[in-house]
Amino acid sequence: MSPKDPRALLDLIYERTKGAGKTPDSEAFVTIADGLRTGAVPAELRAALYKVAALIPGVKLSDRQATIDGRTGTAIGVPSPDGAARTDIIIDPDSGLVIGEQNVLLKDYPGSPAGTVTGWTSVRTSVVDSAP
Repeated sequence: MSPKDPRALLDLIYERTKGAGKTPDSEAFVTIADGLRTGAVPAELRAALYKVAALIPGVKLSDRQATIDGRTGTAIGVPSPDGAARTDIIIDPDSGLVIGEQNVLLKDYPGSPAGTVTGWTSVRTSVVDSAP
């Protein structure tokens, strides 16, 4: 299988995560995010994984920019199975690297209107000459 074949890669992710998570689609998205978060995915595979994520039903590329830890990127998100929130992977549009993730409310809750970011992580990736 080539990383250039997003459908085959998504099918493999579904197969390997069968029975895990709340739904096959949400678990596939989490699996992709887990891999991308490492910062160690080669550019060709990273590009394929973004295409794979786009094939998951319900996944949307945000038309707004998301700011994580002072850096702005593009959000790719999937709604939770109950539709109450969305999990976003935030991508630096220049480098293609994941710069973070966030959870965003899709419905109003007392004291927290829809659109509220309820949690986020920041990821910084760099190349160094030696391991610590």
